[in-house]
This record gives sequence, structure tokens and C-alpha cells, in this order.
Amino acid sequence: MQANTRDADTIQPAQTEGTLTRAESLDIVKAVQETKQAWVEFVNRIQKQANTGGAGTKSAAQTKEPRTRDEAFAIVKGVRDSMRAWVEHVNGLEVRQGLDAKKASAKSQAAYAVEARRLMRGGKSPEQVWVAAMDTSSDSTWYTRAAAVTHVSMRKAERALKWQDRIGRKGADKPSHPRHARWLAAISLAEHYGQIISTRPKGLPALANRKPRKSMRKGLRLLPVDWREILASRLPQWRMVFLAAALTGVRPEEIYFGVKLSIVDGWLIATVQGAKLGIQQGQDWRVMKWNLRNIDVTGIVRTVAAEVERLGGRAEIGYVGRLNTNPAAAFSKAVSNAVKRAFPDHPHSVTGYSLRHAFASDCKASGMGRAEISAALGHRVEKTASFYGHAGLKRGGGSVAPDEVKAAHPVKANSGSALITMKTKEAEARKSSKAGARTSEKKLG
Repeated sequence: MQANTRDADTIQPAQTEGTLTRAESLDIVKAVQETKQAWVEFVNRIQKQANTGGAGTKSAAQTKEPRTRDEAFAIVKGVRDSMRAWVEHVNGLEVRQGLDAKKASAKSQAAYAVEARRLMRGGKSPEQVWVAAMDTSSDSTWYTRAAAVTHVSMRKAERALKWQDRIGRKGADKPSHPRHARWLAAISLAEHYGQIISTRPKGLPALANRKPRKSMRKGLRLLPVDWREILASRLPQWRMVFLAAALTGVRPEEIYFGVKLSIVDGWLIATVQGAKLGIQQGQDWRVMKWNLRNIDVTGIVRTVAAEVERLGGRAEIGYVGRLNTNPAAAFSKAVSNAVKRAFPDHPHSVTGYSLRHAFASDCKASGMGRAEISAALGHRVEKTASFYGHAGLKRGGGSVAPDEVKAAHPVKANSGSALITMKTKEAEARKSSKAGARTSEKKLG
């Protein structure tokens, strides 16, 4: 997006990727170790079934009698159909919502592996797995568990299918082959995980004692107009991190990469390296600017400008030097505790992420366009900005809405139907191209 680029080019965002934190590195190592352990368990399970003639597993998909080749092939087809149907469901949902497909990060995959193993341990049947996943009163916990079980089941089903295909090509699909029992065992595992995928409850199931959803926007109500300025004075250890988050509306995770602040020709400039990035998701970087010559500039903007001037006109705010294993979570907890101390009668939860909603509220109240607000929040689609803040929550006090915004990528309008139309046109173009190629080949023949 190019929005009022005057002086924006004076600060060039860093083009290098942010390095992994120690906690993220440990998560990746743990995920690799768990993947290796899962494979060892998988091979041992098949070996045990082979030694016992196909018995010895608690999987609900296990049968007492060996299956015929036709039955086995039907099971393989059914598992592949279940996996394909789920992928098509997810892709269709993303297209209808106007969003782009994304892969789970290494950090998410590590968390999925741990959660799925806990829910699936003990050889539970598919029904028992989903009953265990629904044993919560939180909607977000259910969605996390469902994503974990589905992700791991997809990977394990795919692994079992590849295994049976590999040894099946060597003749193991024949009853006389010495590895026939292993082939049947691999199919049993694929069937079990395929059943887990196909029996996943659609949408949000009925959870026992469901808790009302906590709204970050709701948490901003009833706070005084200068609540951010009050908290900044009550968080000496997190003061600069708090001010940077309040000014720019960054995600707590983005502070890992450092928020670069500078003052150039009367403009306060903030450069943010993005998080939650995908092939067509998120902004790699964004630059926001505030005109300090504007007499209406007060509150957080003036406070940050004074701190940057005190530091020589340039500063980079991050978690460097923090001893916490998860400084982003520690920062949010510190904000929550400060709110409880400063406003003991406040009925709603306020965390570090609430500053992002307050930033969005200021932007909406200032009259900024939806594309500009989305870019300032680090999004690439206009629709996602609607989930943050509300113009009605801006009740006075100093606004932090930037005067200018520049981001790495243009922001798309909300057009899920347009995406579908585009994909349909691309499919028709490919079809026409293939038809034309076949016609040319016939003429040449």
C-alpha cells in the first residue's frame, strides 16, 4: 500500500529475517524429537502386530480376522477420500472468507504434537478422542484441540498410507508374502486415523458448562480516557515496551524483532517487522508516522517522542535482556496486573494485546480508511481489521492514530466471492489451454 509516502522513504525497514528466540528454537527441537519418537512407536506397533498375527493394538479400526485385498484397497480409498474431503472443506472455507491458505508454523506443530498425544493416548477409539477433546468449557480450547488432533491424524494417516504403498508394491499385499501382516497393520492404522478425521464434529459442538467468550474490545470499556498514560507510569520495568506497543498497536510477538523509533524533520517514525506471515498473509514490515508539529498530538505520542529525543533521536525497543522464558506472555501478565492495581473495580480483563485493540479504536475514530488501518495492524486483507477495536471505544484522550502508513504489500479488499470468481476463471483458462493443446496434437498427428 502506498499511502502518503512523504518522508516515509527516509527510514528503510530491515530486510533480514528475525532470528529465532531461544524458546522458539527449543520448541522446534522438541517437535523434531517428538516426530522421531512417533515414528519409532509407529514402527514398533507394526512390528508387534506382525509378531502377533495382526493383533496387539487397541485401535478401534483393528479387526480379528485378516482382511482380503479388496477390503484393504477399499479402506485405503476411504481414508484418502476422508483426507481429501477435509482439505477441500478447509480450502473452501478460506476462499469463502476471503482468506489465503496457510501452513502451521513449526511452533504450532510442536504444540499440536503434544496436545494430540495427550488426547489420543491409551488407544482411544475415534469417538473417545473427540469426547476427550470436547471436555472443556472454552471455545478456543476446543478449536485448538480439534486442530491438533486433525493435524496429527492427517500426518499419521499419510505416513501409514505411504508405508503400506511402499511394501505393497513389493508384493506384501499378497497373503503368502512374509510382510503381509505388516501391510495389514499399516492399513489398520491408516483406517483408524482416517476415522478420526471423518468423524470430527463440524463447527462448534455443544460444550459442557461453556464459559462466555472474553472480548478484548469489551475489556476497554469503563476505563478512564487516559488509562494508557496511567499504566505507563505504573510499569517502570516495562515502560518502553508498553509505550511502543501502545503507540504502534503491535502484536506482543512482534516486539521480539524490535520496534525501531526515530525522529526525522519533525516526524515520529516507527518501523515494525511483521509476525504471522505467510505466502499471501501479513505484512513483512510497516512504517507509521506521526506529525509532531500537529498541535493535537498529545498523550502517548508526545511521551514516546520525548523518550526518543532523550535517547538521541533513535531507539529500538524489544525484549533484549529479558530473563523470562516467554517475555511476550510476561509483558501481557504485567499489564493485566497493573490494571488490577490501578483500577481494582474494573470488571473486564485487560492484557498487552488490549493495546492493539485500543490502537485500532483510535484509528477508526480518526477517520482512517480500512486499507490504511489494516496495513497499520500488519494485515493484508481489509476484513481482518474489523475484528479489532471500535470507533465508539475512543472516548477522548490522546489519539495514537498515525498520520501516514506505508506497508510491504498492498491490502486486498474484502472479496471472497471475487477470489472464487478468479479461481473459476483460472480453471476455465487452464481447461481451454489443455483443449487447445489436444486439438493441436490431433492436427499434427
